Amino acid sequence: MALQHHLSVTKCPSDTHALTNRVYLSPQTAPPEYVRVNERYLFRTATDPAIPAGELGLSNVQRSHLMVGLGERVAVEPFDPPAVTPN
Repeated sequence: MALQHHLSVTKCPSDTHALTNRVYLSPQTAPPEYVRVNERYLFRTATDPAIPAGELGLSNVQRSHLMVGLGERVAVEPFDPPAVTPN
C-alpha cells in the first residue's frame, strides 16, 4: 500500500467479520497490519476476497464512529506502531 489511498467505504463481508473490529481490504492490496483512516482512527487490517480493490470494508459501528456512509471515500494510510521496549 502506498503512502495514502482514498478508498470507497463498503460493508464488512459478514456479521462475523464485524465482530473482529478490523477493517477489510482486498487481498490484492497487500495491506499493512495497521492503517490510519482519515488521519485519525487506527485499525488493524485483514483481507477478504469479497472486498473489491479500491474499497474498505467497515462495520456499521465503525462507519458510525467515523461518521461516514457507504460509498464515501476515506483517506487510508499505513500506520507503523512504535516499538515497545521492556523496562
